[in-house]
Amino acid sequence: MIKRKRLLIPVTIQFSVRYIIRSKVLAGLQEFCDPVLILNWKDEELENELRARKVEFHYFPQSTFGKYFSYITKINGLKYARRIKSASTLIDKRRVSFLSGSRKQSVKKRLLDSLLTLVSYLLPAQVLSRSENMYTKKGTNYDENLQLLKQLQIDGVLTLTPFLKDEFLLLKCFAALQLPLFYSVLSFDNLTTRGYLPVKFNRFLVWNTLNKNEVLRIFGNDTNVEIVGPVQFDFYWDDQYIWTKEKWKKELKIETDRPLILFGGGHYNIVPNEPDWLLDIDKAISGGLIINDPVILFRRHPLDPVERWTSVLLQCNHVITDDPWKSNDANLSKTNITQYDLAKLGSTLKWTDVHVNASSTLTLDGAIFDKPQIGPAYTGNSQLAGILKDLYFREHFLPITQSGGLQVAYTKKELFTFLNEALSTPGKYTVQRKAMVDIFCEGKFGESAVRLVNALRKSLLN
Repeated sequence: MIKRKRLLIPVTIQFSVRYIIRSKVLAGLQEFCDPVLILNWKDEELENELRARKVEFHYFPQSTFGKYFSYITKINGLKYARRIKSASTLIDKRRVSFLSGSRKQSVKKRLLDSLLTLVSYLLPAQVLSRSENMYTKKGTNYDENLQLLKQLQIDGVLTLTPFLKDEFLLLKCFAALQLPLFYSVLSFDNLTTRGYLPVKFNRFLVWNTLNKNEVLRIFGNDTNVEIVGPVQFDFYWDDQYIWTKEKWKKELKIETDRPLILFGGGHYNIVPNEPDWLLDIDKAISGGLIINDPVILFRRHPLDPVERWTSVLLQCNHVITDDPWKSNDANLSKTNITQYDLAKLGSTLKWTDVHVNASSTLTLDGAIFDKPQIGPAYTGNSQLAGILKDLYFREHFLPITQSGGLQVAYTKKELFTFLNEALSTPGKYTVQRKAMVDIFCEGKFGESAVRLVNALRKSLLN
Protein backbone atom coordinates (compact mmCIF):
# COMPACT_ATOMS: atom_id res chain seq x y z
CA MET A 1 0.00 0.00 0.00
CA ILE A 2 1.40 3.39 -1.00
CA LYS A 3 1.79 5.74 1.96
CA ARG A 4 -0.30 8.90 1.58
CA LYS A 5 1.56 12.18 1.69
CA ARG A 6 1.01 14.39 4.73
CA LEU A 7 0.54 18.10 4.01
CA LEU A 8 0.74 20.42 6.99
CA ILE A 9 -1.28 23.66 6.85
CA PRO A 10 -1.00 26.36 9.54
CA VAL A 11 -4.40 27.92 10.30
CA THR A 12 -3.04 31.10 11.78
CA ILE A 13 -5.89 33.59 11.43
CA GLN A 14 -9.64 33.53 10.73
CA PHE A 15 -9.16 34.11 7.00
CA SER A 16 -7.27 30.81 6.85
CA VAL A 17 -10.45 29.08 8.03
CA ARG A 18 -12.38 30.63 5.15
CA TYR A 19 -9.66 29.79 2.62
CA ILE A 20 -8.91 26.20 3.62
CA ILE A 21 -11.82 24.78 5.63
CA ARG A 22 -14.86 26.59 4.22
CA SER A 23 -13.82 26.36 0.56
CA LYS A 24 -13.44 23.14 -1.41
CA VAL A 25 -9.71 23.04 -0.66
CA LEU A 26 -9.79 20.79 2.41
CA ALA A 27 -12.10 18.17 0.89
CA GLY A 28 -10.12 18.27 -2.35
CA LEU A 29 -6.84 17.65 -0.53
CA GLN A 30 -8.34 14.70 1.35
CA GLU A 31 -8.84 12.90 -1.97
CA PHE A 32 -5.10 12.35 -2.49
CA CYS A 33 -3.24 13.24 0.73
CA ASP A 34 -3.69 13.67 4.47
CA PRO A 35 -4.00 17.35 5.32
CA VAL A 36 -2.73 18.05 8.84
CA LEU A 37 -3.93 21.34 10.27
CA ILE A 38 -2.06 23.21 12.95
CA LEU A 39 -4.42 25.61 14.69
CA ASN A 40 -3.46 28.88 16.33
CA TRP A 41 -6.33 29.06 18.82
CA LYS A 42 -8.79 26.74 20.52
CA ASP A 43 -12.37 26.60 19.26
CA GLU A 44 -14.55 23.71 20.38
CA GLU A 45 -17.01 24.04 17.51
CA LEU A 46 -14.21 24.00 14.93
CA GLU A 47 -12.52 21.05 16.63
CA ASN A 48 -15.74 19.01 16.56
CA GLU A 49 -16.22 19.78 12.89
CA LEU A 50 -12.69 18.69 12.00
CA ARG A 51 -13.10 15.44 13.93
CA ALA A 52 -16.37 14.75 12.12
CA ARG A 53 -14.62 15.35 8.80
CA LYS A 54 -11.75 13.05 9.88
CA VAL A 55 -9.17 15.82 9.62
CA GLU A 56 -6.07 15.54 11.79
CA PHE A 57 -5.25 18.72 13.70
CA HIS A 58 -2.78 19.94 16.29
CA TYR A 59 -2.02 23.27 17.92
CA PHE A 60 0.70 25.79 17.35
CA PRO A 61 3.58 25.19 19.76
CA GLN A 62 4.13 28.17 22.03
CA SER A 63 6.93 30.23 20.49
CA THR A 64 9.32 32.29 22.56
CA PHE A 65 11.61 34.96 21.17
CA GLY A 66 14.54 36.76 22.73
CA LYS A 67 15.08 40.51 22.78
CA TYR A 68 16.90 40.58 19.43
CA PHE A 69 14.09 39.05 17.38
CA SER A 70 12.41 42.34 16.46
CA TYR A 71 15.75 43.94 15.55
CA ILE A 72 16.83 41.19 13.17
CA THR A 73 13.47 40.85 11.48
CA LYS A 74 13.12 44.62 11.12
CA ILE A 75 16.54 44.88 9.45
CA ASN A 76 15.66 42.08 7.05
CA GLY A 77 12.27 43.67 6.48
CA LEU A 78 13.88 46.97 5.49
CA LYS A 79 16.14 45.21 3.00
CA TYR A 80 13.22 43.19 1.65
CA ALA A 81 11.14 46.34 1.17
CA ARG A 82 13.83 47.77 -1.12
CA ARG A 83 14.08 44.47 -2.95
CA ILE A 84 10.40 44.36 -3.95
CA LYS A 85 10.70 47.76 -5.71
CA SER A 86 7.06 48.64 -5.18
CA ALA A 87 5.44 52.07 -5.08
CA SER A 88 3.39 50.69 -2.18
CA THR A 89 6.43 50.73 0.11
CA LEU A 90 6.83 54.51 0.22
CA ILE A 91 3.08 55.09 0.30
CA ASP A 92 2.69 52.81 3.32
CA LYS A 93 5.76 54.31 4.98
CA ARG A 94 4.27 57.80 4.73
CA ARG A 95 1.00 56.57 6.19
CA VAL A 96 2.66 54.77 9.11
CA SER A 97 4.83 57.80 9.79
CA PHE A 98 1.79 60.08 9.86
CA LEU A 99 -0.19 57.79 12.17
CA SER A 100 2.74 57.31 14.56
CA GLY A 101 3.30 61.09 14.62
CA SER A 102 0.40 61.44 16.99
CA ARG A 103 2.33 59.26 19.44
CA LYS A 104 5.50 61.13 20.28
CA GLN A 105 8.55 58.97 19.73
CA SER A 106 11.50 59.13 22.09
CA VAL A 107 14.92 60.21 20.89
CA LYS A 108 16.14 56.70 21.73
CA LYS A 109 13.49 55.14 19.49
CA ARG A 110 14.32 57.41 16.56
CA LEU A 111 18.03 56.72 16.91
CA LEU A 112 17.44 52.98 17.04
CA ASP A 113 15.31 53.10 13.88
CA SER A 114 18.04 55.07 12.11
CA LEU A 115 20.68 52.56 13.22
CA LEU A 116 18.65 49.57 12.02
CA THR A 117 18.09 51.26 8.67
CA LEU A 118 21.84 51.90 8.31
CA VAL A 119 22.65 48.28 9.15
CA SER A 120 20.14 47.09 6.54
CA TYR A 121 22.13 49.00 3.90
CA LEU A 122 25.61 48.03 5.10
CA LEU A 123 25.24 44.28 5.65
CA PRO A 124 24.76 41.92 2.68
CA ALA A 125 21.59 39.82 2.59
CA GLN A 126 23.60 36.61 3.06
CA VAL A 127 25.15 37.90 6.28
CA LEU A 128 21.80 38.99 7.65
CA SER A 129 20.25 35.65 6.73
CA ARG A 130 23.02 33.74 8.53
CA SER A 131 22.61 35.99 11.58
CA GLU A 132 18.88 35.41 11.61
CA ASN A 133 19.30 31.64 11.35
CA MET A 134 21.89 31.64 14.12
CA TYR A 135 19.65 33.71 16.39
CA THR A 136 16.64 31.51 15.60
CA LYS A 137 18.43 28.40 16.83
CA LYS A 138 19.88 30.02 19.96
CA GLY A 139 17.46 32.73 21.05
CA THR A 140 14.13 30.91 20.77
CA ASN A 141 12.50 27.56 21.56
CA TYR A 142 13.35 26.45 18.04
CA ASP A 143 14.36 22.91 19.10
CA GLU A 144 10.98 22.31 20.75
CA ASN A 145 9.19 23.29 17.54
CA LEU A 146 11.55 21.18 15.47
CA GLN A 147 10.94 18.06 17.54
CA LEU A 148 7.18 18.42 17.24
CA LEU A 149 7.36 18.68 13.46
CA LYS A 150 9.65 15.65 13.23
CA GLN A 151 7.08 13.65 15.19
CA LEU A 152 4.32 14.67 12.77
CA GLN A 153 6.29 13.20 9.81
CA ILE A 154 5.22 15.88 7.36
CA ASP A 155 5.92 15.63 3.61
CA GLY A 156 5.09 19.20 2.61
CA VAL A 157 3.76 22.52 3.89
CA LEU A 158 1.13 24.92 2.59
CA THR A 159 1.18 28.39 4.13
CA LEU A 160 -1.10 31.38 3.54
CA THR A 161 0.41 33.88 5.98
CA PRO A 162 4.19 33.35 6.15
CA PHE A 163 4.72 37.03 6.98
CA LEU A 164 3.12 36.68 10.44
CA LYS A 165 5.29 36.32 13.52
CA ASP A 166 3.19 33.35 14.67
CA GLU A 167 4.53 31.26 11.78
CA PHE A 168 8.16 32.36 11.96
CA LEU A 169 9.64 29.45 13.93
CA LEU A 170 7.49 26.87 12.17
CA LEU A 171 8.70 28.06 8.78
CA LYS A 172 12.32 28.03 9.92
CA CYS A 173 11.90 24.46 11.12
CA PHE A 174 10.24 23.41 7.87
CA ALA A 175 13.15 24.87 5.93
CA ALA A 176 15.66 23.07 8.16
CA LEU A 177 13.86 19.78 7.55
CA GLN A 178 14.06 20.53 3.81
CA LEU A 179 10.33 20.07 3.37
CA PRO A 180 8.70 21.44 0.20
CA LEU A 181 7.20 24.84 1.06
CA PHE A 182 4.18 26.05 -0.92
CA TYR A 183 2.93 29.61 -0.48
CA SER A 184 -0.63 30.25 -1.61
CA VAL A 185 -0.97 34.02 -1.59
CA LEU A 186 -4.03 34.84 0.50
CA SER A 187 -4.76 38.36 -0.73
CA PHE A 188 -3.75 40.39 -3.77
CA ASP A 189 -1.71 42.91 -1.73
CA ASN A 190 0.30 40.43 0.33
CA LEU A 191 3.37 40.26 -1.88
CA THR A 192 3.94 44.03 -1.92
CA THR A 193 2.59 45.24 1.44
CA ARG A 194 2.93 42.47 4.02
CA GLY A 195 6.69 42.51 4.28
CA TYR A 196 9.56 40.15 4.80
CA LEU A 197 9.27 36.40 4.14
CA PRO A 198 11.72 34.42 6.32
CA VAL A 199 12.20 31.32 4.12
CA LYS A 200 12.55 30.35 0.48
CA PHE A 201 9.49 28.77 -1.11
CA ASN A 202 9.47 25.93 -3.60
CA ARG A 203 6.31 27.15 -5.25
CA PHE A 204 4.05 30.22 -5.25
CA LEU A 205 0.34 29.88 -5.99
CA VAL A 206 -1.16 33.27 -6.86
CA TRP A 207 -4.35 35.03 -7.96
CA ASN A 208 -3.44 36.32 -11.40
CA THR A 209 -0.79 37.48 -13.88
CA LEU A 210 -0.21 40.68 -11.90
CA ASN A 211 0.74 38.64 -8.83
CA LYS A 212 2.82 36.25 -10.91
CA ASN A 213 4.84 39.14 -12.31
CA GLU A 214 5.38 40.46 -8.77
CA VAL A 215 6.78 37.10 -7.68
CA LEU A 216 9.12 36.91 -10.66
CA ARG A 217 10.30 40.49 -10.10
CA ILE A 218 11.00 39.93 -6.41
CA PHE A 219 12.35 36.39 -6.39
CA GLY A 220 13.75 35.93 -9.90
CA ASN A 221 12.54 34.69 -13.26
CA ASP A 222 13.31 31.06 -12.40
CA THR A 223 10.82 31.05 -9.49
CA ASN A 224 8.14 28.36 -9.67
CA VAL A 225 4.83 30.21 -9.71
CA GLU A 226 1.34 29.16 -10.85
CA ILE A 227 -1.90 31.13 -11.23
CA VAL A 228 -4.82 29.51 -9.37
CA GLY A 229 -7.16 32.47 -8.75
CA PRO A 230 -8.64 33.96 -5.54
CA VAL A 231 -10.04 31.05 -3.55
CA GLN A 232 -11.99 33.30 -1.16
CA PHE A 233 -14.14 34.58 -4.04
CA ASP A 234 -15.34 31.09 -5.02
CA PHE A 235 -18.28 31.41 -2.64
CA TYR A 236 -19.79 34.23 -4.71
CA TRP A 237 -20.42 31.88 -7.64
CA ASP A 238 -21.93 29.18 -5.42
CA ASP A 239 -25.71 29.46 -4.97
CA GLN A 240 -25.63 27.90 -1.50
CA TYR A 241 -23.88 31.03 -0.26
CA ILE A 242 -26.49 33.43 -1.66
CA TRP A 243 -29.76 33.71 0.23
CA THR A 244 -32.98 35.03 -1.22
CA LYS A 245 -33.50 38.72 -0.58
CA GLU A 246 -36.34 37.94 1.81
CA LYS A 247 -34.21 35.55 3.92
CA TRP A 248 -31.30 38.00 3.91
CA LYS A 249 -33.45 40.89 5.15
CA LYS A 250 -34.95 38.67 7.83
CA GLU A 251 -31.54 37.51 9.08
CA LEU A 252 -30.20 41.08 9.23
CA LYS A 253 -33.47 42.41 10.67
CA ILE A 254 -33.87 44.90 7.81
CA GLU A 255 -37.45 46.10 7.89
CA THR A 256 -37.36 48.73 5.16
CA ASP A 257 -37.63 48.78 1.38
CA ARG A 258 -35.46 51.88 1.06
CA PRO A 259 -32.29 51.53 -1.10
CA LEU A 260 -29.26 50.25 0.82
CA ILE A 261 -25.76 51.73 0.79
CA LEU A 262 -23.24 49.17 2.03
CA PHE A 263 -20.50 50.98 3.97
CA GLY A 264 -17.65 48.53 4.42
CA GLY A 265 -15.39 49.70 7.23
CA GLY A 266 -11.65 49.21 6.98
CA HIS A 267 -8.91 48.87 9.57
CA TYR A 268 -7.95 51.82 11.75
CA ASN A 269 -4.29 51.48 10.71
CA ILE A 270 -5.27 52.20 7.10
CA VAL A 271 -7.86 54.99 7.26
CA PRO A 272 -8.22 56.65 10.68
CA ASN A 273 -11.00 59.06 9.64
CA GLU A 274 -13.45 56.55 8.13
CA PRO A 275 -16.12 57.16 10.79
CA ASP A 276 -16.35 60.77 9.56
CA TRP A 277 -17.45 59.55 6.11
CA LEU A 278 -20.17 57.39 7.61
CA LEU A 279 -21.52 60.40 9.48
CA ASP A 280 -21.24 62.61 6.38
CA ILE A 281 -23.44 60.22 4.37
CA ASP A 282 -25.94 59.90 7.21
CA LYS A 283 -26.26 63.69 7.52
CA ALA A 284 -26.59 64.04 3.75
CA ILE A 285 -29.51 61.60 3.78
CA SER A 286 -31.18 63.64 6.54
CA GLY A 287 -30.59 66.82 4.55
CA GLY A 288 -32.07 65.39 1.36
CA LEU A 289 -28.74 65.55 -0.49
CA ILE A 290 -28.90 61.85 -1.41
CA ILE A 291 -31.72 60.76 -3.70
CA ASN A 292 -34.27 58.00 -2.97
CA ASP A 293 -33.89 58.32 0.83
CA PRO A 294 -31.48 55.37 1.26
CA VAL A 295 -30.38 53.55 4.41
CA ILE A 296 -26.77 52.74 5.25
CA LEU A 297 -25.84 49.16 6.11
CA PHE A 298 -22.60 49.44 8.08
CA ARG A 299 -20.36 46.37 8.10
CA ARG A 300 -17.31 46.67 10.33
CA HIS A 301 -13.97 45.16 9.28
CA PRO A 302 -13.46 41.85 11.14
CA LEU A 303 -10.18 43.07 12.67
CA ASP A 304 -11.34 46.57 13.55
CA PRO A 305 -12.44 47.28 17.15
CA VAL A 306 -16.07 48.30 17.48
CA GLU A 307 -15.11 51.08 19.89
CA ARG A 308 -13.71 53.12 17.00
CA TRP A 309 -17.22 53.53 15.61
CA THR A 310 -19.32 53.85 18.76
CA SER A 311 -19.53 57.64 19.08
CA VAL A 312 -20.34 58.17 15.39
CA LEU A 313 -22.97 55.43 15.30
CA LEU A 314 -24.76 57.11 18.21
CA GLN A 315 -25.08 60.25 16.05
CA CYS A 316 -26.46 58.47 12.97
CA ASN A 317 -30.14 58.25 12.08
CA HIS A 318 -30.08 56.09 8.95
CA VAL A 319 -27.65 53.27 9.83
CA ILE A 320 -28.25 49.56 10.30
CA THR A 321 -25.22 47.73 11.71
CA ASP A 322 -24.09 44.24 10.81
CA ASP A 323 -21.09 42.69 12.51
CA PRO A 324 -19.09 40.52 10.08
CA TRP A 325 -19.09 37.40 12.28
CA LYS A 326 -18.77 36.33 15.87
CA SER A 327 -15.35 37.47 17.06
CA ASN A 328 -13.00 36.61 19.87
CA ASP A 329 -12.83 39.89 21.77
CA ALA A 330 -9.41 39.00 23.17
CA ASN A 331 -7.98 38.58 19.67
CA LEU A 332 -10.10 39.64 16.70
CA SER A 333 -7.99 37.69 14.20
CA LYS A 334 -8.61 34.31 15.87
CA THR A 335 -12.17 33.20 15.35
CA ASN A 336 -14.13 30.64 13.39
CA ILE A 337 -15.79 31.72 10.14
CA THR A 338 -18.85 29.61 9.43
CA GLN A 339 -20.82 28.83 6.28
CA TYR A 340 -23.56 31.04 7.71
CA ASP A 341 -21.12 33.96 7.93
CA LEU A 342 -20.06 33.54 4.32
CA ALA A 343 -23.65 33.25 3.09
CA LYS A 344 -24.51 36.42 4.98
CA LEU A 345 -21.58 38.26 3.36
CA GLY A 346 -22.35 37.02 -0.16
CA SER A 347 -26.01 37.91 0.23
CA THR A 348 -25.13 41.36 1.59
CA LEU A 349 -22.98 42.06 -1.45
CA LYS A 350 -25.75 40.91 -3.77
CA TRP A 351 -28.74 42.67 -2.23
CA THR A 352 -27.28 46.07 -1.33
CA ASP A 353 -27.48 48.77 -4.01
CA VAL A 354 -24.18 50.66 -3.85
CA HIS A 355 -20.94 49.98 -1.98
CA VAL A 356 -18.62 52.43 -0.22
CA ASN A 357 -15.19 51.46 1.13
CA ALA A 358 -11.66 52.82 1.30
CA SER A 359 -9.25 50.97 -1.05
CA SER A 360 -10.51 47.63 0.26
CA THR A 361 -10.72 44.15 -1.22
CA LEU A 362 -14.47 44.68 -0.82
CA THR A 363 -14.28 46.72 -4.04
CA LEU A 364 -13.58 43.49 -5.90
CA ASP A 365 -16.12 41.51 -3.87
CA GLY A 366 -18.81 44.03 -4.80
CA ALA A 367 -17.75 44.34 -8.43
CA ILE A 368 -18.32 40.60 -8.83
CA PHE A 369 -21.98 41.36 -8.12
CA ASP A 370 -21.85 44.38 -10.46
CA LYS A 371 -22.59 46.89 -7.72
CA PRO A 372 -21.46 50.54 -8.06
CA GLN A 373 -18.20 51.04 -6.15
CA ILE A 374 -17.22 54.32 -4.47
CA GLY A 375 -13.97 54.99 -2.60
CA PRO A 376 -13.78 58.10 -0.36
CA ALA A 377 -10.40 59.85 -0.12
CA TYR A 378 -10.99 63.21 1.56
CA THR A 379 -10.41 64.92 4.90
CA GLY A 380 -9.84 68.39 6.32
CA ASN A 381 -6.23 67.56 7.17
CA SER A 382 -4.10 68.34 4.11
CA GLN A 383 -1.33 65.88 5.00
CA LEU A 384 -3.75 63.05 5.65
CA ALA A 385 -5.62 63.92 2.43
CA GLY A 386 -2.48 63.14 0.42
CA ILE A 387 -2.07 59.85 2.26
CA LEU A 388 -5.69 58.89 1.57
CA LYS A 389 -5.29 59.60 -2.14
CA ASP A 390 -2.12 57.52 -2.24
CA LEU A 391 -3.99 54.45 -0.99
CA TYR A 392 -5.65 54.14 -4.39
CA PHE A 393 -2.26 54.18 -6.13
CA ARG A 394 -0.57 51.36 -4.24
CA GLU A 395 0.71 48.72 -6.62
CA HIS A 396 -1.94 46.10 -5.89
CA PHE A 397 -4.82 48.59 -6.05
CA LEU A 398 -3.73 50.73 -9.00
CA PRO A 399 -5.37 48.49 -11.67
CA ILE A 400 -8.67 48.92 -9.83
CA THR A 401 -8.28 52.69 -9.73
CA GLN A 402 -7.35 52.79 -13.42
CA SER A 403 -10.15 50.45 -14.49
CA GLY A 404 -12.88 53.07 -14.21
CA GLY A 405 -15.00 50.60 -12.25
CA LEU A 406 -14.38 52.50 -9.02
CA GLN A 407 -15.26 56.15 -8.47
CA VAL A 408 -12.78 57.80 -6.09
CA ALA A 409 -14.30 60.74 -4.20
CA TYR A 410 -11.68 63.38 -3.35
CA THR A 411 -14.25 65.70 -1.77
CA LYS A 412 -17.46 65.36 0.23
CA LYS A 413 -19.38 66.87 -2.70
CA GLU A 414 -17.96 64.23 -5.06
CA LEU A 415 -18.99 61.48 -2.63
CA PHE A 416 -22.59 62.69 -2.69
CA THR A 417 -22.52 63.11 -6.48
CA PHE A 418 -21.23 59.57 -6.99
CA LEU A 419 -23.82 58.15 -4.58
CA ASN A 420 -26.63 59.87 -6.46
CA GLU A 421 -25.26 58.68 -9.78
CA ALA A 422 -25.00 55.11 -8.48
CA LEU A 423 -28.55 55.13 -7.14
CA SER A 424 -30.01 56.63 -10.34
CA THR A 425 -27.96 54.75 -12.98
CA PRO A 426 -26.42 51.67 -11.28
CA GLY A 427 -25.36 50.07 -14.58
CA LYS A 428 -23.29 53.01 -15.82
CA TYR A 429 -19.90 51.38 -15.14
CA THR A 430 -20.88 47.73 -15.58
CA VAL A 431 -18.35 47.17 -18.37
CA GLN A 432 -15.53 48.68 -16.31
CA ARG A 433 -16.42 46.61 -13.26
CA LYS A 434 -16.43 43.43 -15.35
CA ALA A 435 -13.01 44.31 -16.73
CA MET A 436 -11.76 44.81 -13.17
CA VAL A 437 -13.03 41.39 -12.11
CA ASP A 438 -11.51 39.73 -15.19
CA ILE A 439 -8.07 41.16 -14.33
CA PHE A 440 -8.02 39.97 -10.75
CA CYS A 441 -10.12 36.78 -10.89
CA GLU A 442 -8.14 35.18 -13.68
CA GLY A 443 -9.40 31.86 -15.01
CA LYS A 444 -12.76 30.16 -14.66
CA PHE A 445 -14.86 31.90 -12.02
CA GLY A 446 -15.67 29.90 -8.91
CA GLU A 447 -13.04 27.19 -9.44
CA SER A 448 -9.97 28.64 -7.75
CA ALA A 449 -10.07 26.04 -4.96
CA VAL A 450 -10.09 23.24 -7.55
CA ARG A 451 -7.13 24.81 -9.34
CA LEU A 452 -5.23 25.19 -6.07
CA VAL A 453 -5.86 21.55 -5.15
CA ASN A 454 -4.73 20.37 -8.59
CA ALA A 455 -1.55 22.42 -8.33
CA LEU A 456 -0.78 20.94 -4.91
CA ARG A 457 -1.56 17.45 -6.19
CA LYS A 458 1.09 17.85 -8.91
CA SER A 459 3.61 19.39 -6.52
CA LEU A 460 3.18 16.84 -3.75
CA LEU A 461 2.86 13.64 -5.77
CA ASN A 462 5.46 14.27 -8.51
